Amino acid sequence: MSERMQRLGWLVLALHVALAFALVPLIVVAQLSGEPSSTLGPDTVRVHGWELMSVEEREAYRQSLQRAATSAERTALRREQRLQAHLRAQWKGVPLGTPHVMEINRPVTSQPDLPQEP
Repeated sequence: MSERMQRLGWLVLALHVALAFALVPLIVVAQLSGEPSSTLGPDTVRVHGWELMSVEEREAYRQSLQRAATSAERTALRREQRLQAHLRAQWKGVPLGTPHVMEINRPVTSQPDLPQEP
């Protein structure tokens, strides 16, 4: 009976480990989803990796968000941009700073940069 219980214990442990590994991709996707904060207005987004983007990239991103016809399109653009920011930061070996709040209807040139860390 104890051998049976021991096997059952190992089986339960193996199932828990398998479930944990199966959930990791879902957690990562949820964190990278780029969903807007409920405290932001409809024409405002958080831009991850702002400090790693050129002015031209920021403006192109702002214009693409402005051209997006639906909320789903804007969500897809935010997800893609956030993933690209994480990849760029990883490639450069730097941590991402606090996301910059960008107004979609205001040109990037009039939106200040975040302070750079020394």
